[in-house]
Amino acid sequence: MYRLGVSGHSLGAALATLFGFYAASDLRILEKVNPVQVYSFASSFVGDHRFRTAFKLLEREGKIVHARFVNDHDFVTMLPFISPKVDLERRLTYKSWDIKSYKHVGLQVFLAQAEENK
Repeated sequence: MYRLGVSGHSLGAALATLFGFYAASDLRILEKVNPVQVYSFASSFVGDHRFRTAFKLLEREGKIVHARFVNDHDFVTMLPFISPKVDLERRLTYKSWDIKSYKHVGLQVFLAQAEENK
């Protein structure tokens, strides 16, 4: 058995999360690696609620572990704020935007700024 660890920062963190998900879903990889380990730093949102449900299933099955490190006051971890619903037959309007579509996955490790002694 081998170990597979994936990590990234910002956009790289989002890509590491996606790669880890797909690697943990591939039986050819899981024959040699179990679990896939993902360490992401300052990741933006990656997928919707269906992605999160599938990701949690892989976690429960022990196929993937993910630690998502978030810095205090880092707005990148809350991007994108909204996303368009793709409808090729209609124009984009304010009704085309879905504020709740993106979800975070993995165990959040929150890094707060230390308070100064006064």
